[in-house]
Amino acid sequence: LRALKAADFVDDRVDVNHSKGGKSRSVPLNAEGARFFETATAGKAGVDSIFQRTDGRPWEREINASRRVKRACKRVGVPAAHFHDLRRTYASLLINKDTRPEVIQKLLGHADLRMTIRGYAHLLDKKVSTAVEKNLPSFGFESKKVRTLRR
Repeated sequence: LRALKAADFVDDRVDVNHSKGGKSRSVPLNAEGARFFETATAGKAGVDSIFQRTDGRPWEREINASRRVKRACKRVGVPAAHFHDLRRTYASLLINKDTRPEVIQKLLGHADLRMTIRGYAHLLDKKVSTAVEKNLPSFGFESKKVRTLRR
């Protein structure tokens, strides 16, 4: 987030050029996300950081932003959040809306689908259980009709 420049917001997507894995990717935005970035980049030159301190300077160290987020959470009475929580929430929301893991992999920039599966296996397992319950037909089973087999 600290590395995003105004020029990285193009055509309702954000181009992530400085990722942990070293590969760039383009992340599409929904209409609300696009409006947010339109507002955040309004009047800024392409080289300007999207997220700036109140004095207009870019955030130089993650710890500075993290401390402010922690204080803001305390002020409003919610548990302390971390920037990575935003990424986890994003992926979790997509999983809960039945987005295919391959799509989530691409959006998160995971090099391998196994990374996505491993990180979100608990949610995917719940989706599998829900799919079984939702999609299999009823066979009319009633417990009083079950007989045990004799040897």
